[in-house]
Amino acid sequence: MFGMNVMAWNGGDLEKLEVLQYRVGRLALGAPKWTAAEALRGDLGWSLCSERMVKAVLNYKVRIERMENKRWVKRIF
Repeated sequence: MFGMNVMAWNGGDLEKLEVLQYRVGRLALGAPKWTAAEALRGDLGWSLCSERMVKAVLNYKVRIERMENKRWVKRIF
């Protein structure tokens, strides 16, 4: 998700995103509503929103650390 690494997310927001993601996955696969979330993630190759968020934040921090010191983001962060 674009911008996920710089936005402040709480647990409730991430849970809502998960529910929406599973709903779209069931629609895409034509699966019934009682299909397990793990099965959807496995079949579609998805990960949890919280996992993607942590990965995006870590990638952003590494990117900032590798910047030149004259960049504003590096100075502020």
